[in-house]
Amino acid sequence: MSSPSRRDRIGSAAGLFGWVTLAYLAGAVLAWQSFGAGLGPAFFPPAGATLAAMVLNPRSRWPVIVAAIVLAEFAVDLRYGASPVTAAGYAVANSVEPIVGASLVLTWCKGVPDLRDRTDLAKFVAAGCLAGPLAGGLIGGALTTLQHGTWWPTAVLHWWAGDGI
Repeated sequence: MSSPSRRDRIGSAAGLFGWVTLAYLAGAVLAWQSFGAGLGPAFFPPAGATLAAMVLNPRSRWPVIVAAIVLAEFAVDLRYGASPVTAAGYAVANSVEPIVGASLVLTWCKGVPDLRDRTDLAKFVAAGCLAGPLAGGLIGGALTTLQHGTWWPTAVLHWWAGDGI
């Protein structure tokens, strides 16, 4: 029989997985149906949700968040006609993005930022809205270029703009 603390950790991880998956799915479907995802730069709410989840949870729980991202990204991409290879590439891009953004936020702010403080706010925006989405955009833009023959800088800029917003 498991100790109560082990059960609590498993339940807590399952809850985190569920909430992140739900938020990601809702935001990604919204992006596809309302903001033109797949057609060009699109506001992508899951980028902010996953960044927040990582900033507000210990690094030991980040694998749970990444698993939620991968599952939700696969489900949404396959639903909207992407191939499994494309879905895998987008899952990588959308996993790397919050890892980079949250890592930089936590490092630069020396922990969870106080967004009332202008310095922390500036660091949060630089890390979470610029650097993280750029990392995801480099991967997602490369995949878009390979698939559609678009000019790579344009594909990166589109991804970066949609996720950075």
